[in-house]
Amino acid sequence: MPTLEACKEMIAQLSEAKKWSKDPNIKFLYAFVELGEAVDAWKKRKPPSKVIEEIIDTIYYLIHCAWCINPQINLDQLFIRKHRINYKRSRKYPNDTTERNNR
Repeated sequence: MPTLEACKEMIAQLSEAKKWSKDPNIKFLYAFVELGEAVDAWKKRKPPSKVIEEIIDTIYYLIHCAWCINPQINLDQLFIRKHRINYKRSRKYPNDTTERNNR
């Protein structure tokens, strides 16, 4: 299974080969578009695999965006750091309960 760092490198290689834009503004925009497609697929009760495919597209653009902002940044280390912060934090969104997540 690839790490975030491995994914970043895979995306960077593809980006270079395809001559994709390195403008973070474009990557943020594409990530929002893909997230909208995921929400739309969820609302239309599409198969979970389709919803998750759109979520992966969102993650793909966000990882590429991170690389565009700073190619040297270590996403694995940042993820662990942020996870530790989130673990210690009290609940930020009060309506984020398991009861509300059931379809």
